[in-house]
Amino acid sequence: MLTYILLFNIIGFFAIIKAYRFKYFILLIFNLLIVFTYGLKPILSCSGYFVVYNGCIDSPALIIIFFTLMPFFLAQFISISSAHISIKLAKPNMTFDNILVPLVILGTLIIYNQAGSEALGGNGYKSLMGSILITLVIISVRYKYFYSVLLVGIFAFLASGTKQLLLFPLILYFASRFNNDWPLSNTFKLMILVLGSLITAQLFRSQGNFDLSNSDFLLLLAIPFDAFDNAVTIINRFYYENYTLLFVPGDISYLAESFLNYVPRAVWPEKPEVQGFWRIQRDYLPNLYSGTNGMSVSTSLPVDILLNFGLPLGSILLFIIARFLKNVDLNNIHLGYMYPFIVIFAVEFSRGGFRNFWFVILQLIATIILIKIISLVLSPLRSRHRL
Repeated sequence: MLTYILLFNIIGFFAIIKAYRFKYFILLIFNLLIVFTYGLKPILSCSGYFVVYNGCIDSPALIIIFFTLMPFFLAQFISISSAHISIKLAKPNMTFDNILVPLVILGTLIIYNQAGSEALGGNGYKSLMGSILITLVIISVRYKYFYSVLLVGIFAFLASGTKQLLLFPLILYFASRFNNDWPLSNTFKLMILVLGSLITAQLFRSQGNFDLSNSDFLLLLAIPFDAFDNAVTIINRFYYENYTLLFVPGDISYLAESFLNYVPRAVWPEKPEVQGFWRIQRDYLPNLYSGTNGMSVSTSLPVDILLNFGLPLGSILLFIIARFLKNVDLNNIHLGYMYPFIVIFAVEFSRGGFRNFWFVILQLIATIILIKIISLVLSPLRSRHRL
């Protein structure tokens, strides 16, 4: 365990330092989340703060996690091609200069949820449409002041119930300032805000009180990074029950099912209740599946890679993803308003791999369509105003 913690954190911190030094903001966010989850979280596990499995023992899962994730870090130091890819998407034409309008929209969604309507969290088309609207509001705000970032983040979290949308405005705010004489203190502020937001969101969602002891604080810090413990549990089962799952895709339907989750039952009446990462949770983490009243947990990036792709193909995929992100940071790939979606995907990627990949794609497509519709509606009004 000690060897794993030292090696993983040393390599991870080198990647973090390089991303900070060369102003690779997206890679910095990805690296921080992965190191916290699979490098620093084991330290909490050794102190007794774990979710399913006390990971403070040596096991085959540790070396498997290490070799599964290393290609992501190595790709940041190794160049295999000088070819540049240019992808250009139009930026949104609408922006909110006044913070009042976004807060009114988000406040309306909060009231909608509190009034007893179906929550915007979870799967399905209502979740998708609610998330699209919230995301469009977030990426359309011009974050001039930090207090406006906090307000939008809090309102977005209350409207959606998801930690990702609480972090989204904070990360975008720092992203817009990262290349402009970014002081080291801002990196620590970003880290503290991310950790503090996760702890606060976890406390709010668990309906606990705010009278916290040191032990409670550490436990709340450990829970959002439960992917490491779950990975150890599941990968140990792979190793001892069917080690071939480490090298060949165990069930590629998991990835397909993650997309099928969003097919309405009106279109597919026989759609199974349990699909995608829920099935992983049911099959490999039965105690959490039956004991959390339907709450999802982190199935982990290594498990997702191994189940869907196997270690050889998964290593290549992680290498390509890291190279792609580096080229985005280098401005060799221009993503327009796809950029915020990649930033927010970093949180889900570190916790569960590609389990919400299709949701992000659907969000992006629907947001582009919505922006086009709004632009068409506003164009005649702008023309009349000019006349």
